[in-house]
Amino acid sequence: MPQPYLSGDLHTTNTALLAASSSLQVPRNAEPGRAQPSTNRPTMPVARPIHEPTGVPVPTMPASKSPPNIASLQISPMIQARQLPLEPSAPSSFTSDASLRSPVPPSEGSAASYISLPGTVQRTGSSDVHNLLVRTPDTTEFSDVPTVPSGMSSDDDDEDSDDIRTLRAQDAIDKSQVNRAPPAFQPHRTVPFRAPVGAATMYRDRLVVAMQDKVRVLVVRRGAEFSSEALEPSSERVVALSAEHHALLGSPNNLSATSRELRVSSMVFCPPSLVDGQHTEKGRFVWYGTPCGHMGELDTYTGHVTTVRTNVHKAPITLITRLGRAMVCVDESGKISTWLARTQPLSLATTNPETVRIDLPKHSHVSVAGGLLWVCAQTLAPRAGTKQSQRMLSVRCYSPVSDERPFNVMSRPGQHPMGGDGVGMVTCSAALPGLPQVPIPAMTGVLNLIWAGTRSGRIVVMAPNTTMNRMVKTWQAHRDTVTDLLFDVYGLEQGQTELAVCSVGADHFVTFWDAPLSVDWMHNEVSQRADTYSRYHTLKVLTTTYNLGAASPSDIFGMVDNMDLFQRILRSSCSTSAEGHVTAPDVIVFAFQELIDLEDKRLTAKRLLLGSNKTKKVPKTAEERDRLPSSYQAWLDKLVSYVRLVMPPESPFVVLSAESMLGLFTIVFVKSELQPRIRQVDSYMVKTGLGGRYGNKGAVVTRFIVDDSSFCFLNCHLAAGQRNVRQRNTDIADILQSSIPGELQAYDPSFAFGGDGSMVLDHEICLVAGDLNYRLDMRRELVIQLIEQQRYADLVGVDQLLQQMQENPHFRLRSFQEAPIHFAPTYKFNRLTNDFDTSEKARIPAYCDRILYRGHLPNVVQCTSYKRWDATLSDHRPVSATFTVRSKSIDTPLYEQVVAKTRADFEKYLSQLVQLSYHYYQCI
Repeated sequence: MPQPYLSGDLHTTNTALLAASSSLQVPRNAEPGRAQPSTNRPTMPVARPIHEPTGVPVPTMPASKSPPNIASLQISPMIQARQLPLEPSAPSSFTSDASLRSPVPPSEGSAASYISLPGTVQRTGSSDVHNLLVRTPDTTEFSDVPTVPSGMSSDDDDEDSDDIRTLRAQDAIDKSQVNRAPPAFQPHRTVPFRAPVGAATMYRDRLVVAMQDKVRVLVVRRGAEFSSEALEPSSERVVALSAEHHALLGSPNNLSATSRELRVSSMVFCPPSLVDGQHTEKGRFVWYGTPCGHMGELDTYTGHVTTVRTNVHKAPITLITRLGRAMVCVDESGKISTWLARTQPLSLATTNPETVRIDLPKHSHVSVAGGLLWVCAQTLAPRAGTKQSQRMLSVRCYSPVSDERPFNVMSRPGQHPMGGDGVGMVTCSAALPGLPQVPIPAMTGVLNLIWAGTRSGRIVVMAPNTTMNRMVKTWQAHRDTVTDLLFDVYGLEQGQTELAVCSVGADHFVTFWDAPLSVDWMHNEVSQRADTYSRYHTLKVLTTTYNLGAASPSDIFGMVDNMDLFQRILRSSCSTSAEGHVTAPDVIVFAFQELIDLEDKRLTAKRLLLGSNKTKKVPKTAEERDRLPSSYQAWLDKLVSYVRLVMPPESPFVVLSAESMLGLFTIVFVKSELQPRIRQVDSYMVKTGLGGRYGNKGAVVTRFIVDDSSFCFLNCHLAAGQRNVRQRNTDIADILQSSIPGELQAYDPSFAFGGDGSMVLDHEICLVAGDLNYRLDMRRELVIQLIEQQRYADLVGVDQLLQQMQENPHFRLRSFQEAPIHFAPTYKFNRLTNDFDTSEKARIPAYCDRILYRGHLPNVVQCTSYKRWDATLSDHRPVSATFTVRSKSIDTPLYEQVVAKTRADFEKYLSQLVQLSYHYYQCI
C-alpha cells in the first residue's frame, strides 16, 4: 500500500495550512494513546527494525493485495523514474525534503512512503536504518538566486579556506532540465470566483467548490467558459448548502442558516453508495463535514443536500476523505469514524461507522493516503543529557480500514527535533505509487509524477528518482498562493483521452491542467527520433580556454612560447588534404578568464556600486564592439588579426559574438558562409560571486541556432580553493539552472526534448570551457613526482572534477563528457616560467582548465583533440579542443509524419498508465 509524502512549509501564507505550521502552541506533554475500534480485527505484530531508530517505526504490509508499481512502466526519459530494484522487506517510511536522497528502494508492488520535514532527510527500513541529516538551501520557491556566496577574489585567495559551512549543491533540487511551458488545455480552462475557496473536490470533469455558506458545482469540459459574475446554467449551479443543511436539521434556533458552524470544512466525492434504496452512479454524491461536527451528503446532479448526520461527531471535522471503497472522517477531538460497506452498500444515512479515538493535540496535521492515516503533532520531550525540554515533531501512523493489520501500525511514535537545524511542522501530504517526491504547501501525486504548488503561485512538477528529485516542469499558474491541487484518482477509467489536474489559487481562480503532460511527452519522443526526419551536416568547432591572469596582448612578445601561441592553436585545428587543400574549422570559440586584475580594489568597488546589465543581446555591431573596455578591445583586435593571418583567405571569418563580464571574455568566430544559416544569437551573464551579486566568478553563456540545431557555449570561472568542491558544485548548478529572460517559443524542434532555449540544457550541443578550479586530492610532493614521470593517469584518478562526475549522483555536470587527459596539469606556475608554484602557499598543481561537451543524443558531438599548450603569460596554461558536430536540417513532411506516429504512441502509453493507476487505487 502507498504511504504518504508529508511536506512542511513554515512560511506559507495559506490560512488553512498556517494552523499546522511552526507557530504552534505547545500541546499537552502526553504519550499519544490508542483505543482499539469496536470491531474485531486480527492482531498482527508490528515489524520492528533490527536497530531501533529514533525516527518513524515501520508499518507492516498486508500480504493479500499487491497493487502495481507505476515505476515499472517504461516511459519517456524526460519524465522517467528509474525502475527500482526489489527489496524483500516491508515498505519503508521516509522523511525527506527538497534534497530527497533515498538510499533504499521500497518493496515491489507498493508505493514508497514519505514524510517530508524541512531540513532533514531520513529513511527507516525494516532491517536497516539510514539517518541522513542534511542542511539544504531554501528551494521552496525554486528561486534562481544562488544560495551560497562565492569568494570575490582571484584564484590566489582563499586557498586554505574550508567549505564546511557552505551548502551542498547536490542537496538542492535539480532544475537544470526543467521545462517552463504551462501544460494548459486548448482552449484554457479557468474558473473565476468572487470569494475565497474554502474546500474543493473533483471527479473527472465535475468540480465542487465550497465558498462561505454556498457550494458551486461545475462541469468543466472543453470550451466551457465561466464568469464570477453570471452563471452558465448548462454547466454550473450554486447550492445554498448551509441553508439546506439548516432546513434538514429542522431549522434549530441555536444555529442560523448562514452560520459559520454550518460551512464546509472538508469535502470529497464518495464511492458508489445507496440512496433511497437505489444504487448511485460514480461521481454523483459528495460527503462534507462542518465545524459543528455534522456530516452531510450533497447530490451534485440535483444540487440538494440529501442526508445530514449529527450523531457521529461533536467536534469540528478537520478531514473527510475517501480511502478505496471506504470513507474516513476525523474531527479535532481525535475521533475517527470509518465508513465501510461490509454487508450492504455504503450510505451516510444507514451505515453505522466504526469509531475509534486517538490522542490528537491541537494544530496536528492529519492526512489519509495509501491506506494509512498519518498524524503529525508537536510535543515536548526531555533533551538528552539535560533537564530541559525540547520541541519534537511526533509522527504516528494508523490503519483505519485494513483488517489484516492492527489499527496502530507503529510500535511507538517517531520523534524528530524541531527548530534550529531540525524540522518544522508538516502542512501537506501526498501519496505516489512508486518513488520519492518533493515538498511545498499544496501537493498531490499525479500518475507517476508529483505536482506541488508554491506560495508565489507557481506549480512545480517533479520526476522522482531513486537518488534525487528532478524538476521537469514549472510555470506561473496563479497570481497568489496555490492553496490546493486536485487529481481524481478514483475517476480513472479505460479509454480516457483527457486527464486533468485542478489547481486552486488564493487569487480566486481555479485552473485545469493537462495531467500527463502530453505535449512534453510527445516533443521529447520526437526529439529522440530526429534521425528519421533530419539531414545532417558536419561542422568543425575549435574551443580554447585560457586564464590570462590580467595579461595584455603586449605581453605576448618577448618569449618564443608566447609569440606564436594563438597561431599554433589555430593551425592545429586545420587539416590539409592530399591535394593541399586546407580545411579550417567552421566555428572558433575563445574563452578567457581573469582578463583584468580581479584584485584591483577600485575596479571592485566600481562594479559593486554601479553593477551592469545581467543580459545583453548579440550579435553586436562593429560600433558596439568598438565601445568595449580597452583591455577587452585589445584582445579582440589581436584575435581578429590572428584569425585573418592563419585561416585560409578563401574562407573568411566574422565575429558572431564578443561578450564580457568582469574578467570573463568570450569571442565566437564563424565562417562568413555559415553566418546566413545562424539565427537567435543571444548571450547572458550569470554571476556567482558574493551570492550572485558580483561577477568575478560565474559564466558568460552564448547560444545560437545553426540550421535546426541549437548550440550553447559556456565560459566559466568557478570558486577557487583546494577544499571548495561544494562551492564549485553550487556555482555550476546556479549556472546551468539560470535562464534567459524574455519570451521564447516553447517546443521549438531546434531545442532538445521540448525545451524553449531558455536554459542551458535545452540546447542540443553544449560546450563548457573555463577555469573550473577543481583540484587534485594528493600531496604536492607526490604530484610533482608523478608529473616528472609523466604518469598523468595517476593524477587524473584523484581529480576532483572526475570524481564528482563519477561518484556524485547530484552533480550537475554528470551528463557532460571530457576527452581523456594526456597532458600535465595546467595550474599553478610561476609567471613567465615553467616552474610550478614556489611561493609560500606552494599550491598543488591541478587540472583547473577544462573543456567538457554534451550532446542531447549519442554521436552528435565527438572530440577529436584535447591538448595543453606551453605559454608563460600567466600562472595557467591554455587548453584547446576540437570537435566534430552534427547539425541537423528538418524535413518538414517527414517531421509531421513522426509527430503523427508519436501522438498514436502517446495514446497507447497513456492507456497503460491509466490501467496501472486504476488497478492500483482499486486495490487500496
